[in-house]
Formats: sequence, C-alpha cells, structure tokens
Amino acid sequence: MKKSLLITILILLSAISLEAKRERGVIVTHDQTINAQLIIPYNLFGSRPNYVVMQRGIRYIDEFGKKRRVKPADVKWFEFESNGKVNKMVSMRNKPGSDLILGIKKNYFVLELVDGNVKLYRMLYEEKNFDSDTFESEHQRFILERDGVLKVVNPINFKRDMSAYFGGYRELAQKIEDRDYRYSDLEHIVKEYNKWVIEQ
Repeated sequence: MKKSLLITILILLSAISLEAKRERGVIVTHDQTINAQLIIPYNLFGSRPNYVVMQRGIRYIDEFGKKRRVKPADVKWFEFESNGKVNKMVSMRNKPGSDLILGIKKNYFVLELVDGNVKLYRMLYEEKNFDSDTFESEHQRFILERDGVLKVVNPINFKRDMSAYFGGYRELAQKIEDRDYRYSDLEHIVKEYNKWVIEQ
C-alpha cells in the first residue's frame, strides 16, 4: 500500500513539475518571420522558463488558433519576453572546426546571452545519476562563437584558453591571466571584448 501511494505521488509530482504560459513572441524560419503566441514551459515552483525543455523544441499557436510545434532544425531562432527580459533561443548545430559535441545531425536551441563579434550562448542539461534512474539538477555549458566556429568554455582551463581566445585585446587577456576576470565573469568579458572590437 505504502509503495503504491509513493509511486502515485511521484507520478503526480512529475506531471505538475512544469506549467506552460502563453507569451507573445517571434519565430524566424529560413524564409519568414512568424508573430505568434509561444507556449513557454515554466518550472512550477519558480518564475524561470524551463530552458532544458525548450532546447528540444517549442510549441506555439498560429494565426488560426491551431497549436503547432517547431524543432531546432526547422527555424533559425525564436524569442519571447518573460519577467521583463527578452529571451532569444538560437538553433545550433555543430560546425566544422568546432569542439561542441551535439551529435552529427542534431540541432538544439541554446539561449543567446551576448550578440556581437563574439557571441555567447548558454546550454542547460541534466546529468543522470550513476546509482539510480534519476537526474541531477541542471548544469550549464557556455559556448562561444566567432567567425562561425563554436568553442565550449572549459572552467578547468579557463585562464589558459580564454586569455588565448581573447588575446587580440591584450589588456583583457592580461586581466584573465591575472585572475581579475574569472569564469563567473564570462558574460562581462565577452561584452568588453565586443566593445573593444567596435572601437578599433
């Protein structure tokens, strides 16, 4: 009896772990722009959109009131506003010369954090526990893009890799080498680098 009650509770919790809200948004395909109501999944006990779920696809309501779904391979990007902030999810696929492992033919939506000469994206993922069938909490991976080449930011080799990556801007690279800027400052680093590029 107790076991079946526990199983029932777990099923109910998993069923209500997400809620969906309709948000005005834009979907940009390879040949058109669609203004639509996007059906955005939110974590039930938080106000943050569930980006892990959205990375695989997004549902929306078209102009005729019909529910549709797009996958990352079908569009370039989509964006919506949530909690006063515009969120842009870009379709990403591994590219030649990149060190991003997404699968040979798979696209994913990733959250664009910074646009410019160097773009910064964030991908969220869940890792399975080795000792059970459950998943751990979300982990994040940051991805840089410059000249069409993708690079995953490794926090272990951050100082070495990022001082070389941003080496064209010597003062910024020095701040990274001196640990004035660390992994947690990545978004600021990219913005500072892009500002420097514009001023050249």
